[in-house]
Amino acid sequence: MIKKLLLFIFLIICFNSNAQEHGVLIKTVFTPSQGWNGSHAGNHTVIIGSKQISKSSNTSSSVVIEYDFFYVTDNPTQIRFRSSTAGNKDGQDCRIPYDVNTSYETRPYNKDNFLIAYLGGCFADSEVMGIHIQDPEAGGTTETCASDNLTLKGGWNWRYRFSDGIWRNFPANYQAKTTITFKVKDLEGYTNQKDIYFQAGYQTNFTNIMPYKIIGCSPELAVNPPATDMVKCFGQSTGSVTLSFKSEPALKDTDKFLITIYKKIGENLQFSKSIFVKKNELANNSYTWSNHAAGEYVIRYQNQSLSDDNVEIGASAISSLPFTINTSSKFSYKATPVQPKCYKDNGGILITPAGGTPPYYYYLDDGPISERFTNSITIPITTEGNHKVIVIDSYSCIETK
Repeated sequence: MIKKLLLFIFLIICFNSNAQEHGVLIKTVFTPSQGWNGSHAGNHTVIIGSKQISKSSNTSSSVVIEYDFFYVTDNPTQIRFRSSTAGNKDGQDCRIPYDVNTSYETRPYNKDNFLIAYLGGCFADSEVMGIHIQDPEAGGTTETCASDNLTLKGGWNWRYRFSDGIWRNFPANYQAKTTITFKVKDLEGYTNQKDIYFQAGYQTNFTNIMPYKIIGCSPELAVNPPATDMVKCFGQSTGSVTLSFKSEPALKDTDKFLITIYKKIGENLQFSKSIFVKKNELANNSYTWSNHAAGEYVIRYQNQSLSDDNVEIGASAISSLPFTINTSSKFSYKATPVQPKCYKDNGGILITPAGGTPPYYYYLDDGPISERFTNSITIPITTEGNHKVIVIDSYSCIETK
């Protein structure tokens, strides 16, 4: 008997929890004494799924405002609306809809992303508001830096709680609004919290809970676009980019950077690679990321805890301006034998370099490196036979075919 009772209670709790995910708040503003030709009879009806409100004319001499809240427990796809009075307004038929063959005017409705709709009637106007905190927009994420602006949509009265489980109301200036923008660090109770939960409703009736992860606030770049160093040898991936951060230190001991680089192709960004960077890998509050090919890039980075291995860049990430990693030109050289003019003269090898990064150097027959040269040079040859010459530029790049 006890087991059955517990199961029954559990099912009720689950049912109620699911039923309270979505709500609707209807704010109706009644114009004073509107019901013409001496009659105040009228009807103002809004229907959403299995729920509806039906209002009569305002007989008083002042504006009246009424609020109606209900949970949406089915899956309606439209709002249905009609309004009429017993008399005419200024001699004109005021019925809505105007077509006598049409039962209702309609508005589209999707309980997951519905925000607001305005319905103008004969003697009252209704503002229909969805009470359900909406998921972040495309590309967004449920994480935020405590110092960044965070925007929530789909509410009227707002509250929040941290991991301590205590629900706190937002300050009064955030109440009675369908959309609010704020910073987590400004909320009462925030002291190095890791998670925060938001809920919207009307008075004491609340709907879904939206969790957010609080991530570290990323410092801005001191140099933007970032400084780069070019690819040393043509065709290789030896370029680098240096991120220099404004704040000191850029990272706490308990945080790390998630840094992602994207190659810019036209107006599009193509993911290239991501890395984690810890505080001890920074030098002078900077980090140099090497081994990149030539091209145009954008970097996005964000702080996150050492225990967080998520590689998805969030909405709070900071983006660099586009930057270019240049490359040296392709290095080549021409080796031309120089025959001696006379029997006792020495021959040589004429080296004509092109491209790469001067100055240049050569090795003759695996001997020591030569003195540097910037233009053509003739290597003296004192012995007959075959000789081997290797020519390099200042970055030790060799000729590639």
